[in-house]
Amino acid sequence: MLLDLYNSAGGANWANVWNLNDIGKECNWNGITCDASGVTIEGINLDLNNLSGTLPASLNHLTNLVTVSMVENVNLAGPIPPLTGLTHLTSIALARSGFTGSIPSLAGLTSLQSVFFGYNQLSGPIPTLVGLTNLNSFDVTYNHLSGSIPSLTGLTNLQAFLVTSNQLTGSIPDLSDQTGLEIDADNNLFSGSLPSSQQLAHLSSLFVEGNRFSGPIPELAGITSLTNFDVARNQLSGAIPALTGMTALQNIYVASNQLSGAIPSLAGLTNLRTFVADHNQLSGSIPAFNGLTNLSTVYLDHNQLTGHIPSLTGLTMLMTLQMDHNQLSGTVPPLTGLRWLGTFLIGDNKLHGPAPAVPSPTTLMPFGQGSLCPNYLDPVASTDWNTITQATPWYQACTVQPVQAMTLSPAALSVEVETAGSSASTTLTIGNAGSGDLHWSLATAGSDCTAPGSVPWIQFTSASSGTTAADTGSPVTLMFDAGTLVRGFYSASICVTSDDPVQPLVRIPVNFAVEETADTIFSNGFD
Repeated sequence: MLLDLYNSAGGANWANVWNLNDIGKECNWNGITCDASGVTIEGINLDLNNLSGTLPASLNHLTNLVTVSMVENVNLAGPIPPLTGLTHLTSIALARSGFTGSIPSLAGLTSLQSVFFGYNQLSGPIPTLVGLTNLNSFDVTYNHLSGSIPSLTGLTNLQAFLVTSNQLTGSIPDLSDQTGLEIDADNNLFSGSLPSSQQLAHLSSLFVEGNRFSGPIPELAGITSLTNFDVARNQLSGAIPALTGMTALQNIYVASNQLSGAIPSLAGLTNLRTFVADHNQLSGSIPAFNGLTNLSTVYLDHNQLTGHIPSLTGLTMLMTLQMDHNQLSGTVPPLTGLRWLGTFLIGDNKLHGPAPAVPSPTTLMPFGQGSLCPNYLDPVASTDWNTITQATPWYQACTVQPVQAMTLSPAALSVEVETAGSSASTTLTIGNAGSGDLHWSLATAGSDCTAPGSVPWIQFTSASSGTTAADTGSPVTLMFDAGTLVRGFYSASICVTSDDPVQPLVRIPVNFAVEETADTIFSNGFD
């Protein structure tokens, strides 16, 4: 039967050929392992041995085989022969070759612990795994397999189930019998919902990037066993759930979905190395990185994030930071101590102030990747940033920060009406002499704008807030109502709050005179 293998798989051209003159001494042949008696063949290992052709069906008759490994023989093709006769088999590896056809039945191979058929051209469904109670690892990555994942019920020893880059459909099966299982199912055609929180609690890792899963990400808080969670490039929506208590979490990937809302707190995730959430619709501020001393990779680009870039102090393992294409403002934090930082992209935001000093020592030069613009950073020369950004000067794509400059007309208001049911209106114009949009709001106060409050005889009838573009004005109609007032003089304030950096709050004094209505009888000459 070994001669069948030799002849069928091009033995004459093997890297290490067998000496066919030593018939009866097969236990001495390259790659052959026998039992202690030196009689029974228990193992075949012909990795990287230039096998070509096909495997013979008679391989199934070597019923005492315990291990079979013929990895990386790229010219070895055809179907994988039947295996059901190999009832003592614990491990079979036929990966990185050219096998075609379907995976043969594994029924009855109750000793089987490891299957490695990855990187071939196998097609059809994954066979049933029922009864393989000793199975620890099943790897059929990078093939053309179709259909659904078979039941994993009863496979209590399974630790790795790897089916990446096939054409599998359906959903992830029940995981109730597993503990610490890694599922690697990237780049398939799975759809529906992700496994529930209860199912995820049985996993150590879930990799399902590049599928068609939809709906929300299930609750993750308190799942202490999960170290890797990769659901990037699906069709997921909703918010990123709380990560509280995920003390084992090392890598989380949720990029390229339709996620919205705020990024949850990362506090306590001391083992976190990778946080990837780019290309979503996330909003709000970026949570603090305090205590995340193992953090090496952060991708938050192409979202709608606002606020400041948090402090990077203490992130001595940080290698990649991408926060470009957001709406971040404020200054850029220091990069001191980030010697391993090799990618730093923060362009297309609203950051201002000086560019940070380049870390020393640094991996940003000469082969790093950095982008500081477009932003509103100070145009100060730096040969280091010229080198890193590959632009001279580095700030050539940055622009002058737009400045808002509010003007008010008139600067004070005086209105006079008669008493009974009288009212009067006037117009306040909020102008913008600056170069950026001015955002403003109006409130009333008795006298001091530090404590705004309702003034019932002043009403904003058109708008109480708005945006005024550069070099334009926004008229606001004010109504003064004396319907409940008696004769007298009244004073109050209109408080205008804006993002004008020079005068963010301006008080407009208001004087309101209510005159008494003339006596009708007296006006006709009767006393």
